[in-house]
Amino acid sequence: MDEHMAYFPIFIQLEEEDCLVAGGGRVAQRKVEILLEYGPKIRLVAPRVTDSLWKLGQQGKIQIFLRRFRPEDLEGARLVIAASNDPEVNGSISAACRQQKAFLNTLWQYSIPVSGSHFYHLIFAHYEIEYKEYFVLSCMR
Repeated sequence: MDEHMAYFPIFIQLEEEDCLVAGGGRVAQRKVEILLEYGPKIRLVAPRVTDSLWKLGQQGKIQIFLRRFRPEDLEGARLVIAASNDPEVNGSISAACRQQKAFLNTLWQYSIPVSGSHFYHLIFAHYEIEYKEYFVLSCMR
């Protein structure tokens, strides 16, 4: 393989599957709203969450754990979403996913270096992409 990474698009069945979202801000909220269309069981881990995420938790649509991410949070997760606004937190989630061989979806911006070599482009549905914002699915299996 040459120095440029080849990208392989994948689809993943998430209905009734366990998904972990690490982060409680607007990015996490958008990702949760999109995920809910596909029927997974969502666990969200963050020290703070938006009012909308809190409401989804109160409605029983997601489980919320008000604390920082821990590597053991990955247990049983079919898909992990690193949606923290802290690059160090997202980096530790990425490292834990590599170790556990878990699928990771993360936000990547030009200002945040992406580590690792296993990145697959996520297929987009009907939502907007903001300037300099890309969703990257990192396949660790």
